[in-house]
Amino acid sequence: MEMNRLKKIVLVLGLLIPTLASAQVPNHTYPRIAIWQWAGADPSWYARFDMAMTRIYDKSFVATARSINPEIIWIPTQDFNTSYDFIPDFPDAWYLRDSRGNKVGIHYGPDSYYADLSDLCARVNNQRLIDYYPEFLASIANSINAAGIASDGLYYKGHLQWNMWSDVDLDRNGVNDLQEHGKDWVIEHWAAGVDFLLNKLRDLLGDKLIMINSGSSDTPGEFLVNGYVHEYGGAVGDWSWERSYWLGKAKNVQQPPIFLQQSNPDQRDPTTADPSKNSLAFMRFSLVKSMLLGRYYTFEHVDGKSPDHFWNNYYDEFDVDVGHPASGMQKVKAEVWARFFDGGVAIANFSGSDQTISEQDLSGLVGYSGPYYRILGGQDVALNGPAAINNGQKFTTITLKGYSYSGYNDVKYTAGDGIILLKKAQAIVSDIIIDNVESGTSPVSNPAVLTGSFAQAECGDGRNYYKLRCDNYIPGSGSFAIAHGTSGEAVFTPTIGVPGDYDVYEWHPSVSGAASSVSYTISHANGQTQQKINQSSNSGKWNYLGRFQFNRGTSGNVKISASGANGAVVADAIMLVHASDKEAPSSADIWPPAAPRNTDARVIDNQ
Repeated sequence: MEMNRLKKIVLVLGLLIPTLASAQVPNHTYPRIAIWQWAGADPSWYARFDMAMTRIYDKSFVATARSINPEIIWIPTQDFNTSYDFIPDFPDAWYLRDSRGNKVGIHYGPDSYYADLSDLCARVNNQRLIDYYPEFLASIANSINAAGIASDGLYYKGHLQWNMWSDVDLDRNGVNDLQEHGKDWVIEHWAAGVDFLLNKLRDLLGDKLIMINSGSSDTPGEFLVNGYVHEYGGAVGDWSWERSYWLGKAKNVQQPPIFLQQSNPDQRDPTTADPSKNSLAFMRFSLVKSMLLGRYYTFEHVDGKSPDHFWNNYYDEFDVDVGHPASGMQKVKAEVWARFFDGGVAIANFSGSDQTISEQDLSGLVGYSGPYYRILGGQDVALNGPAAINNGQKFTTITLKGYSYSGYNDVKYTAGDGIILLKKAQAIVSDIIIDNVESGTSPVSNPAVLTGSFAQAECGDGRNYYKLRCDNYIPGSGSFAIAHGTSGEAVFTPTIGVPGDYDVYEWHPSVSGAASSVSYTISHANGQTQQKINQSSNSGKWNYLGRFQFNRGTSGNVKISASGANGAVVADAIMLVHASDKEAPSSADIWPPAAPRNTDARVIDNQ
């Protein structure tokens, strides 16, 4: 059973891999997958990723995640700009003030203010905020034996050049510093404070990691930190500038370099799917971009429903393992770029127009070791059928889409498609999770359909329910469904792309008066199987229901019935784990022979 992504970890250094010995950081193979989410999910969810950037500071929780994935890089994070949210009994003197003595607001929302990170911050018990805060952060990292510390907000020189406050009083003399001293003076003292903070934090953390998000391409502490977060870093404004700028930064930072690319579909992008978690082409494009640049990668979907870093998605490509780089990135043609790895190659189209790439285009590049194969991807095949690029076939040629669109502030962005090819044909089918709500449901599939007396419970009702995060004020968020009557069904329907055997699991929460005998019906390729589940025990974990064969499509499902139950019936989550041969799927077993001309021959065999 492969319920988490545990790749082979190689601690011996190889070609183009910077030394990692100083910080004892695992040298993860590619693609390097991360989760950037404040909190809320079960430890097993975080353990699927190579890196977790969270606001979870609980030692037991982190230890549980590590017991599942010993190689996870756990980095606690805080917004340095609003450190008052995290420091207990935050002194009033440490807020940033204007000339009237008011707190200076930040754009995060009502009652959000800047902490004073300048070197002129008032002292409390003979300490400025920048004296105390590194000690506070280091204590958190050390208390849970974290790999280091990350900021999810830290404004610096570049941000202030473009987003200067209209009124600020660093020297606390009742006069607007912009009028008294000028903009450059304000930036100088703010930057001096940030530099002091990062210097002290480096001294306290030793060789632990420091990763900074400034919300832009600004790079505070370039020679002190290990890397930066590239927020909303999917589409490209200027690819030539971006690759040279960030590759240069990777050489200048403390080693090992740890950069994180966070991507999510832009609602202004005309290709964004509905729901946006199904934007598979954009995910591939931004994932390959991260591989070219040597970054960790995380993908979110928001759909206009949730704040930043609330829900993350998991894709078939996240379970791919191409090993370590065998080359740097190379231009294939017309702003199509590739990078070779021990076990394959990653290619992305940055040109803004469709580009066709052939095996011959790759064969002359440094690191080529073909032939290569497309992965057989369950999500892509399920969503796109015969048009899927992850079709499991030997690579000869492919046309990667490319386009441009007008984004934020009418800036022109370029995006397109990408692909990961392997030296060995493999079926890559990530676990399919069907939740009672959209946020916890895997890409391509839909959440459970509830009928009769089943209704969504409030966040906080019951315990141990499956969730990625739950907030009653966020549409699309939810805990579990519950039926107190004896009518109604909850139907969990996976969308299957690759037919075969799947191990099926269920997850139920702990609720008062839970039924001890609940009917589960698994509809599969060979008929139906019924089971009785005791929902008053074994809550808060994946419980095995059996191995069943599923056809491609949506003909199979798991149905939970309230009929005849002797108590409250809950419906939370179902998971399918692909159990068929993953090593060398036969193309003939998946794709039927060619049909007569002028018909679509590439129809997946459901047998």
